Amino acid sequence: MVSSHVLPGILNGPGCDVDLAGQTLAVPANAAVNVYSLDAFQQLAALRTHTTAVVAARYINGAQLLTASQDGQLAIWSTESWTLVGTYAFSGSIHSLVVASDTSTAHVVVHDSTAAAARVRFYDLVAHEQLKTGIKLSSAGILTRSADGACVAVADKRRAIVWQGKQRRNAVVRPLVIKHTKSLTCVALSPDASSLAVGDVSGRISIWNNCLRAVIAAADSQQQQDDTVLSHPNVVHWHAKAVCALAFSLDSLSLLSGGHEAVLVTWQLATNARSFIANMPERIDSILPIDSFGASYVVANANTTLSQVNVGTGEQRPLAAGLLPPPSRQGLGGGPIH
Repeated sequence: MVSSHVLPGILNGPGCDVDLAGQTLAVPANAAVNVYSLDAFQQLAALRTHTTAVVAARYINGAQLLTASQDGQLAIWSTESWTLVGTYAFSGSIHSLVVASDTSTAHVVVHDSTAAAARVRFYDLVAHEQLKTGIKLSSAGILTRSADGACVAVADKRRAIVWQGKQRRNAVVRPLVIKHTKSLTCVALSPDASSLAVGDVSGRISIWNNCLRAVIAAADSQQQQDDTVLSHPNVVHWHAKAVCALAFSLDSLSLLSGGHEAVLVTWQLATNARSFIANMPERIDSILPIDSFGASYVVANANTTLSQVNVGTGEQRPLAAGLLPPPSRQGLGGGPIH
């Protein structure tokens, strides 16, 4: 078995990203972002401009990488030369980041220390300016997007909030709000945003199959839409504790889940049949699909390790390991809490 790379910092698993071609992996660790080739897992670059912990690295397109740090800074990098292209500073601490389908809008969860709540803010990557619109959150959650970027979602206490990835300048954002009976711990969108899955503190997973249609209806309405526009969800349950991570396969045929049991579960969506890969290093904090065949994933664990897992063969390939955070800073399903 190939030994993993040791990173000089606390590895942020949920902040990692794979490029569109599935060839490179960007890994935040403290204030730096390390970029590796996935085939041989050789380091290609170490990106340093942030002064505080990097919360996310997201590929914008084939030419650029966007990184965000706790001090409110966005940085844009060229993936050809791995040099800094530009920066932008938000007022407040950045908690999460994704990029929309048209690659022109960054969705950022920002928490202002002077405010009681967090907000989703939008940054125009073409005009290089922050849009005036936003979405108020009860807590600073981890954003997720569909593979095509059509929709973005976040778990916000007992609500899942979903909205369109492409935002018009100064237009009012009308998201779909799905209420739940228990606190949500993670959320995932299928590649084409047609399905939405949420995990909760009890270990249950709820799956809706007409998400995109409901999101479009909410955006076109004159008032906020709730889950009455959705069909009854399909509920599956195996985890004994809170679900910490969810991800749809890129072929949309299966859903992967992970949690405190250190077991990677694959659910076949057509039948609800499940299979397991046990003996993962620790609690599973994030699952990132790599290829369109639905077999290969990058899995981040609570002990700040990254592995490449093939759910077809069960093979686990160690990729990287970071320093362990103090126990008080280890968060549920979201990696280290800073």
